Amino acid sequence: AGNAMDGQSISFITDSSYYASRKMIDNFMGTYEWRAPTYSGSTSGINSASSSSTIQSTNRVSGFAPDYRSLRIILVPTDASWFARVHNADLNANSNIDTSMIMQAYIYGDGSGYKFRFSINEREGENLFEVSTWYTVDWIGWKLVEWDIHDPSQFGEWGGMTGGSLDGTSYGYESLQFAPGTENPEAPITVYIDQLRMIDRREGVYPQNYPPVIEAIPDTMVAPSTGVYYYAAYSDPNPDDILTMFVIPDTSAIAIRRYSSPAEKFRLKADGTYEGTSHILVIVKDNGVGELADTAEFDMIISTTAVEQIPEKFIVYPNYPNPFNPVTTLRFDLPSSDKVRIEIFNTRGQRVALLADRHFEAGSWNLNFDASYLSSGVYFYKITAGEVYSVNRMTLLK
Repeated sequence: AGNAMDGQSISFITDSSYYASRKMIDNFMGTYEWRAPTYSGSTSGINSASSSSTIQSTNRVSGFAPDYRSLRIILVPTDASWFARVHNADLNANSNIDTSMIMQAYIYGDGSGYKFRFSINEREGENLFEVSTWYTVDWIGWKLVEWDIHDPSQFGEWGGMTGGSLDGTSYGYESLQFAPGTENPEAPITVYIDQLRMIDRREGVYPQNYPPVIEAIPDTMVAPSTGVYYYAAYSDPNPDDILTMFVIPDTSAIAIRRYSSPAEKFRLKADGTYEGTSHILVIVKDNGVGELADTAEFDMIISTTAVEQIPEKFIVYPNYPNPFNPVTTLRFDLPSSDKVRIEIFNTRGQRVALLADRHFEAGSWNLNFDASYLSSGVYFYKITAGEVYSVNRMTLLK
């Protein structure tokens, strides 16, 4: 038994607002290239050789899996009146700032008092840029910093190139900017930035958000260097939620290819030298309050013993028996895991049955079709696997 402890209480106040939605500008996973601090001609008083901008994974905000990186900026001043602009041309060209939302970023401070601000590019309008006011980084650790772009008092000024309001028609995020504080202005600084985003904050009690649901994905055995297609079937009780899927193998030997249409499709392929079992984690996350998620896990077994078990190509065989009454067997070979749809049509082209519409593993398959509810006549069965299909004819005689 341990020593008795006195009770403690902690008082806190919760906010009366909630985030209705979020829109990521950059999660620092390497999609956009952040330039070195001295790349910009606006930067002055910074040592080029000792300063840098690097995407890294050692220090980041937890709880945003699978976003596991942040941006580290090292600034080494050469004088007390330095200025640093860390520019991103790709992000400037490809981001579209939603002016109805609020800008946020997590900043890891060292308490030294240097200054930070946001900067956006005004693509069409009277001014080149708009910037936030300066934030004095007097904290240690991660802090969520935000710029309410609807509040005129939160706009700053930059060399006559800003107007102090959003009077343009289109904006892109263009740079992170830094300046010295009043104490130790020539001291080197290291700053980390994560989750640069826009949020829609609303007053009141947030509506109930329910997590998405993903169906189980079966284990797969494949031959080395064989690509396998998967379909992750998932849904969300909240119809307005936007779902995002992440696929995470436990080894870099598994290459991933994602598809935008359909969004639930992905392809895995092990390199030619890998043999063994890779554990695959699939995460489906919504954009609702709490960013709830569900996961599915399965094993991808890469083995030379799987070669003889996998057909070489997609083949649909004649049904047996044919003619039939009322049950017949449909047979097909599948060379790799894929989504398979099996449909039955009458002679007028009307679909009278959907026998299957799901993920099938690679192999030879037999499925029974019971036509006891149909009248005698000629029917067609269409088996679609991914982007290929085959249509065969069968006759029902009662």
